[in-house]
Amino acid sequence: MSITDTEREAPSGRAVRQPSADLGLSRLRSFICLAEELHFGRAAQRLHISQPALSQQLVRLEKDVATPLLRRTNRSVWLTPAGREFLRGARAAVRALDETTDATRRRAGSRLPLVLSHVPHAHGGLGSFVEDFGAALGEQLFRSTVRIARHSHEEHRRALREGRAVLGICPADGEPGVRGLGSADIVVLPAPGGASAAAPYPLRLSWPEWASPAEVDRLVSLARHLAQGSPTPLAAVRAGV
Repeated sequence: MSITDTEREAPSGRAVRQPSADLGLSRLRSFICLAEELHFGRAAQRLHISQPALSQQLVRLEKDVATPLLRRTNRSVWLTPAGREFLRGARAAVRALDETTDATRRRAGSRLPLVLSHVPHAHGGLGSFVEDFGAALGEQLFRSTVRIARHSHEEHRRALREGRAVLGICPADGEPGVRGLGSADIVVLPAPGGASAAAPYPLRLSWPEWASPAEVDRLVSLARHLAQGSPTPLAAVRAGV
């Protein structure tokens, strides 16, 4: 019997299948992060989401598994016995999927380039930043070819939701994040002495919400290093510095 399929005995003695729990990967990752931090603020920061959004994910997860996984007071957060048991299974499930994903990428190599979705804009000089970022992603993180795809806003969101793009870059418009996508805003500094040295330009990075928090940290770190015109030593980026 799977983790999501349960049965109960009906009054007639006939087994009745209970509805499957919606144990989405993003919820599992959020729970693992929260169990590691035992602090909603730090966990939300690591996951690049708001604390209310993280709390809502936990409420839905506990409703689906029909038992409390965490207890909290104003000063502390701790795992229940059920939470400790669930954590072991969640880690195993996420680890297995991450290993499968990595193995698939390695086998695909340059035959299946990863896609960086980019919403074009009129700001001069940002095209070179996107190209540099795409090249750095391929060389320093994924060890695979990264293809930059120019999309409209709707195509951009669809490609990320469907997993056809591993990351997206678009102008930061001040609107809230899109449901189903994680996001972080960065500021690209103009090149010293360049023609576009007027003002810094805000951009939004987006990724599928089921992406690994560790991988997201490395992606955001790399983008911020490049946006500030800083060198991006491989060791620092892999460590998420």
